[in-house]
Amino acid sequence: MTDFVKLVEEPELKKLVPTIGQEHYKRIPNGLPKDSPHPEYLTCKDYAMSCMLKPKDLCRDDYAQRIAHVFRLMKPVNDFLSENILINMEEMETMKSVVKFV
Repeated sequence: MTDFVKLVEEPELKKLVPTIGQEHYKRIPNGLPKDSPHPEYLTCKDYAMSCMLKPKDLCRDDYAQRIAHVFRLMKPVNDFLSENILINMEEMETMKSVVKFV
């Protein structure tokens, strides 16, 4: 979790994306550590990131560069999630084949 926390707590990203996830469980789901130093990341139902822009931001000459900057800040988190979801899916598939033969 430490690598994830470092990514989402990066100051410039945190300023633009103060909250990770759009929906959250009311409590930490069973099987996850209740004493986590970052329970806000264990209660996420999703790990969506959004950045609120003011309408006047859309009219700026550097609008495209600003949006590209926001996406560059979000990319390391997306890469981390993509890599770890893939690893967990592969582990689940491996476990399914092991369980079938036991």
